[in-house]
Amino acid sequence: MLNNWPRMLLFAWDSMLNPHVATLNMSVRAVHLDQFQLWNTVEQMRNSTRKSPTTFSVCEDVQVLKTSSASSSYSWELIRDGKSEHSATTQNCSWDFSIPEQVPYDVYLKVKVNSTVRFVSKRSVHLERRFWMAAVGDSFSSGQGNPDVPTSSEAPAKWMNESCHRSTKSFAVRAFRTRELRHPLQSHFLTFLSCSGASVDRGILGGTSSDGQLEVVEKMAKERGSPPDVLLMTLGGNDIGFTDVVNSLHNGDSPMRGGPIDMRFFYTAHQLDLVAAKINAIGIQKVVVVPYYDVTRNDRGEVDASCFDNISTASMVLTEKRVWKRLNALIANKAKQYGWTFVEGISELFRTRGICSKSSLIRTANDSMKIQGDPFGSWHPNEEAHLLISRLVSALL
Repeated sequence: MLNNWPRMLLFAWDSMLNPHVATLNMSVRAVHLDQFQLWNTVEQMRNSTRKSPTTFSVCEDVQVLKTSSASSSYSWELIRDGKSEHSATTQNCSWDFSIPEQVPYDVYLKVKVNSTVRFVSKRSVHLERRFWMAAVGDSFSSGQGNPDVPTSSEAPAKWMNESCHRSTKSFAVRAFRTRELRHPLQSHFLTFLSCSGASVDRGILGGTSSDGQLEVVEKMAKERGSPPDVLLMTLGGNDIGFTDVVNSLHNGDSPMRGGPIDMRFFYTAHQLDLVAAKINAIGIQKVVVVPYYDVTRNDRGEVDASCFDNISTASMVLTEKRVWKRLNALIANKAKQYGWTFVEGISELFRTRGICSKSSLIRTANDSMKIQGDPFGSWHPNEEAHLLISRLVSALL
């Protein structure tokens, strides 16, 4: 306050000399919110600056919008400890400049119209430490079934990542962007590694030609010197054989009975223990795990297979009981055991909106062929479902 009193007097003096000088509201955003800030490799993390790209703006103030013209100029000045560190003049009502995090600054602005100061503004800025969220898992969190750009007669569907069918419409990305909007004075970075077809031993912990998803996160945590602030994950579906279960339903088989499915659950429980050990080794303190959606119920909340010609309702009842409910119970128990945050409310979202519901949240095979040009998106949540799930996840971030 003492260091900046001369500038405060100058602002007051400007107002005394010209009674038409008005004060504007200045907004600050720590990142350009129209850009997607990804840290998916160690190299991307290394290339990110320690300073945060910051936007200072008075564009939202209606007075500026009324007076903006080619004759307007905006003089910005960045002050730290009473000393000017940078200044700039723009023809726009916003200014982009990178400033360090967790360092207090004052930003001053004078707006001249026809060479006369008409508006002034001041904003104190103290950016928070950057927030890092990592998302790992399978097709559920990758956004399978919801390409960024649907297929057309002219071009195939487009994805953030083609091989993983990774989409910006995924609940993981939507929840991340919501937090970004709610904390404008904090830089946000997302590591989005979820991949369609991933299981614990083939994707999440490795087992392929490349590093596993959590191995990538571990390398980045060592580079950064600290782990992600939040790890969001979906896992277990491919370990118990999600694709095999769906195929068996279509073929009229019943692998959900007896020994085979019991052995798969025994194996999956062990795999979740291995994931917990890796998370502990990385040092991640906050883990948010999302349970799976129930595809079986119609708009009356009844298990229903009437929209299929080759699947019986009896088989669907058995699958709901022996697979989906049991898998979510396993995930909930592991979450409790390891202190993970279990996202509540998923079952309620799908209670009357399964694949045979009139207001289904699930992609059918026909939907998938039309939207992404292949059948792989079928039996997955649609775009509306990802939006609804993201709201549940956002509340926990």
